[in-house]
Amino acid sequence: MPSEASVIVHICPCYVDLEKEMGGVANIVRQLTLGPARRGREVVVICGNRELGTVVSEPKVEDVDTDAGSIRVHVLRQRAHPLLGPTRALRNTMAELDRPFVGHVHTCFSAFTESAMRHMAKSGIPFAFTPHGKLSPEFLQQHYWPKRVWWRLLARDRVLRASAVALSSAAESRAFGALGLPDRFSVIPNGYVKPADPPEEVDVQPPPAPYILFLGAIDPRKQPEFLVRAFAASKSSESHKLVFVGPDSYDHKKHVLHTIARCGCEEQVIFWGPAYGREKWRLLDEATCFALPSRAEGLPVVLCEALGAGLPILISDSCNFHEAAVEGAALEMDDFDAARWADAIDSVCLNPKRHEEMASAARKMAPRHTWDFIVERWLALYDELARSTAENTSQA
Repeated sequence: MPSEASVIVHICPCYVDLEKEMGGVANIVRQLTLGPARRGREVVVICGNRELGTVVSEPKVEDVDTDAGSIRVHVLRQRAHPLLGPTRALRNTMAELDRPFVGHVHTCFSAFTESAMRHMAKSGIPFAFTPHGKLSPEFLQQHYWPKRVWWRLLARDRVLRASAVALSSAAESRAFGALGLPDRFSVIPNGYVKPADPPEEVDVQPPPAPYILFLGAIDPRKQPEFLVRAFAASKSSESHKLVFVGPDSYDHKKHVLHTIARCGCEEQVIFWGPAYGREKWRLLDEATCFALPSRAEGLPVVLCEALGAGLPILISDSCNFHEAAVEGAALEMDDFDAARWADAIDSVCLNPKRHEEMASAARKMAPRHTWDFIVERWLALYDELARSTAENTSQA
């Protein structure tokens, strides 16, 4: 049987909505589902019914009609805590798939994903594992001892059984030695897709330019308060706005507002709320630069989107986009010193020559980070896993 006949099955513990843009890992899974389906590949999604602990869908099995065709989605009922599963329902769902498939497991530290990896390993089903930042040193420090116990007793063995570990950035492997994982992995970054219709056609006026853009959930891990302090200390705050675009998913906005009040920059900071599609892209296209001082990431999709908009980028090294710094599209900071970040902001916003050099570098990088380009790399990996498994089976 040709490897290309294998079904691609994505296993994701959070809810994946194929009909609209989402954030985080679910958005990556959505693109890795729609892209292959548009190429005529059969793709199945098995996901949970919660997002950030909140139930957002009833359990169901449905064929979702998309521009890529009809795609089967299995939504399973999740328990309130990730350690509780589901496990049996997940294994039964996978066992009922009546064709050979290649699995792709997204994230770990969940009975959902670890159960899927165990089932596939026992059944001889090839699968790729992508941690999406869940194995970064910064993430592992949160709830350290429970994660340490879970990793040693369960997760490490499951990950070691993966046919391939695929990271969005080589920097994600920094903790591999301490975790007992071999230094053997593939690197396939995330991507972006820009609407075909011009973003300026959207009937929403962007904030008054010029402005610095933060795009993503108002998440303490992404340190929006720190960005406020750095912005307030910069000379750019006299001429620019700082615009936060994204949902307050963690009820953290109140803490950011407190920092804004302490810094006395209420008139310079704008909370836009969530934005998707053409509205999001108009905000990107009109921005002066993009800033993300996060403490833990895989490779944020928003950084790929910033490349697509030709934006200079200011990031922490924990954003794992060293490539952008090497190629001149980003300033990568190795600490969280507000004064240093303020200087970096000014060097981009107040220096037209440097701004254009970084914007030009971003535009040059952008074609290598479209989802069309990235999906081809994933398909090559899936097919190689299927081919290797078929060859090993025939030789046994």
